[in-house]
Amino acid sequence: MLRLCYGGSAHRWGSAIYVASNGTDEDPIWFTGEVEDVFDLAGDLHIANADL
Repeated sequence: MLRLCYGGSAHRWGSAIYVASNGTDEDPIWFTGEVEDVFDLAGDLHIANADL
């Protein structure tokens, strides 16, 4: 699961991968920009790994 992380303002967002086996999140990847950028990244990652 990819989680959206709030970075303290409307223009700072991050994403972190939730690891269910140990109940924790990986270190987040932070973005400066719009929240749509994080959703674009998640979509790109999903499409890139669809064949795995």
